[in-house]
Formats: sequence, C-alpha cells, structure tokens
Amino acid sequence: MRYIMFDMEWNYAPSPECVVVRPVPLKGEIIEIGAVMLDENLAEVGTFKSYVRPKYYKRLQKRISLLTGITKEQLDGAPRFGEVFSSFIEWCGEDACLFTWGSDDMQMLRDNMSFFKLDEAMLPPHYDLQVIYSYETSGEYAQHSLHAALENYGIEEELEAHDALNDAIYTARVARKLDMKRGLEEYASHLPLWMSHRPMDVRQWGFYEDKHQAVHSSRTCSARCPECGEALEPLRWIPGGENRKVACTSCRVHGRFFYRMFLHGMGTRGWWVKKETYRMDSQLEQYYSEKLGKFKAGSRASRRKHRKENTPV
Repeated sequence: MRYIMFDMEWNYAPSPECVVVRPVPLKGEIIEIGAVMLDENLAEVGTFKSYVRPKYYKRLQKRISLLTGITKEQLDGAPRFGEVFSSFIEWCGEDACLFTWGSDDMQMLRDNMSFFKLDEAMLPPHYDLQVIYSYETSGEYAQHSLHAALENYGIEEELEAHDALNDAIYTARVARKLDMKRGLEEYASHLPLWMSHRPMDVRQWGFYEDKHQAVHSSRTCSARCPECGEALEPLRWIPGGENRKVACTSCRVHGRFFYRMFLHGMGTRGWWVKKETYRMDSQLEQYYSEKLGKFKAGSRASRRKHRKENTPV
C-alpha cells in the first residue's frame, strides 16, 4: 500500500460570464499538481510536482498569482492537463490511494477530468485526510485547516504555503501523526453523507433565465429508471440547501431512486443545472424524510400565516 498525499492549485475564469460550459462548466482550470508518496510505514519514498499549461483560462488571476507565486512564464512552458494527469497516475502506480486535505481539490480534479473527457476510473481510491484527523482528534467531524493541524502537532511551517508540493509535504507530515490503518478502516462510517455516495447518473444543462424556470423545466423534472430506462413519475423538488433541491421517485421493478439538483449562477447568462441520480438507501431515505418533513412544516406555517393575514377582523 502506498499513500499519495496530493494538492493542487487552479486558476479561475475572470467572471461567471466567462466560464466555459461545454461539455460541462469548468469553474477552475488546474495549473499545478504536487504530491508526496509514503510507503506502508509512512516513510517518504518519492515526490511529484508539475505545472499545467491552461487551455482556456490563460490569463492568471492576480489573486491566484499573489497567493501561489506561480507566474505566466512557468505555465507557458508546462504540459497540458491530460499529459500531466497521465504522468501523475503512472507515478502513483498500482496499490496506491490518494489523500487530500478537504474535499475541494478532489472536486476540482473531477471537474477537470469530466471537462477534458478523462475516465474517472483511472483514479485510485481517494480519501479526505481532514476527516480522519477530525475523528482521531475530536471524535466527530468538523472542518480544520491544515495550518491548525500542523499547529496542533507542533509541526514547523518552514515551507511556503499554497505551493502544491509544499502543501502535500505538510499533509504527509500530519498523516504520520495519525493511525492511518484505523482511519481507513473506519473511514466509511465517518464520511459526511454526500462523500459516501456515488451518483448512478449525472446530467447537466444550461442556461435557464431564473431559478424557477430551472427547477420546473421538463428536463429537470423528468426521470427515467437508470436500470431499465422506464419513464418514472415527474420529480417534485423540495429545498435541500442553498441553491440545492432534492426529490425521489420509484421504478416498479428496480425500486426507489434519490435525486439531487445543484443550481449554479452564471451571471448574466442565467443558471446552469446539474442533476444527480442515486440508488435510495437507508441513509438517503432518512435524509430525504427529514427534508420533506421540514418542507411540509414550513408550508403549513406559511399557509397559517397567509390565512391569518387575510382573515377579516
């Protein structure tokens, strides 16, 4: 078993109107990948570092340049994402697992892989070291910065932060303080709900003039069984968080399915929608029931308030 601690830096589009959206929205383009390889005894056995030449967001945002120290000249001479990613996966080798600090890097990696049409099956198993750290230090999940973890263990920060390799080195130093074997064994039971489920199907559409149009469009409300393709009852979306909706429906043969919608504001271009399909299980059933209960309670309270305001005195 090899533990790969990795970190990335990325550049953003200058504004929502400039986000490239085909084949899927590319919110950020990866410009650096850094990683540290540890053996099963958590001894360092190798490092990886490469800049990535952006294809779309070529103008390096000033904030990103100041934060990372990366220059346009460094990126201009670098290989493209597909080449760097292939080299990284080859470097990882077999029997490896990936670790990031937090979930942002992995989400950005998936977005870039999806945009550039790279098969996610290429990725080794991946984990959030922040989750393992959180449960080992406090017994529950909470967000902790990498800086806070280094301070907690008295690890000196002599390297410049926001360099992909340096941050991977710091992540590796925290990993050596943890019971990694136990952390991996208990990982599934500690994961936040959405990190423990993988969607069966993901669809994305744009652009919608406003949220109401996005939530009630025929495409976002229609559903088909991901197993047999049978048309299912239209989805009735309920609130699932800020710019999120949830719904469920059933196939008479293959059972219940859970749906989650993300609404992405794209400035003057309107709204982009991502819809994910999951097989319903006990965790998702409980989650949906809680959201539905809150939605119904809110609807009843709203109706009572409306009746009270419109009742003649």
